[in-house]
Amino acid sequence: MGAVVSVGLPVFGLIFLGWVAARRGILGPASTDALNRFVYWFALPAMMFSAMFRVPMAELLNLNFAIAFCGGIVCTLVLWGLAQALVFRDSAAKAATLGHAAGYANTGYMGIPLAGLAFGPAGLAPAIIATVLTAAVVFAVGIIAIEAGLSRGGLGSTLVRIGRSLVTNPTLIAPALGALWAASGVPMLAPLKTFADILAGAAGPCALFALGLFLAGQPVRRGLDGLGWLVFLKLIVSPYFTWLIAFHVLSMEPLWAKVAVLMNALPTGAGAFVLAQQYGLKVAETSAVILVSTIVSVVTVSILLALYAG
Repeated sequence: MGAVVSVGLPVFGLIFLGWVAARRGILGPASTDALNRFVYWFALPAMMFSAMFRVPMAELLNLNFAIAFCGGIVCTLVLWGLAQALVFRDSAAKAATLGHAAGYANTGYMGIPLAGLAFGPAGLAPAIIATVLTAAVVFAVGIIAIEAGLSRGGLGSTLVRIGRSLVTNPTLIAPALGALWAASGVPMLAPLKTFADILAGAAGPCALFALGLFLAGQPVRRGLDGLGWLVFLKLIVSPYFTWLIAFHVLSMEPLWAKVAVLMNALPTGAGAFVLAQQYGLKVAETSAVILVSTIVSVVTVSILLALYAG
């Protein structure tokens, strides 16, 4: 449990600093949106570009790992869709926003350090790939689902809207450019790499700080509807489906299978808040899921790591 606490404390610290800044009037209400836009349009694309550029293409094309990791998320979202149809009945766009919160794991800030602590250097490669898949694939699917839910016209206008979003969205363009650059084999100039790294390094801290700013003005109790469902899906159901796929459907190297399960057992990442804030959908609920799932994960992830150690 100590390992999870030590990794999770900086996450809480950044959220708390944002909360203090808002409560003491250091930053005003408009700061949340401004900071979130900086993350969405600049820092997060830089992080995605850098991640895609650095991961060797051979490792990125580890299909079994990608299927296990993403498959667990897909199965979880199917259950969430059923819950929406039978219980909650939100609009399609709102349901997609909350579904994204149930699938977007904190693989970067918590996953990579925990994988290194649990499995040593060998655990870092699959954790980094999970981070790339989360930032590029899961984030992109969230955008597509929300855009589809917001469309009011027929199939043609919906496809046009989604297509326009895909070709103009910086969080989709950046990882594609990073992958193309990596595949080209052309080395990146040191100043450009440093620039991208500095900008990328701001993504996580700024997103968590913005989350704290938002929480200061919106009581968490406003986002408690369906919270138990989402936290349960994120921390229990998603890793369970990943475990089934990794250990009982596919033939995977045991360490990579374990890391896939660990990555999907992590709490919701701040990227879910960035997307919710960008579209103005279910922001309070998404914030509550991030906060509560991070707290509960201290217990659930510790149990998982104990099972691995045994």
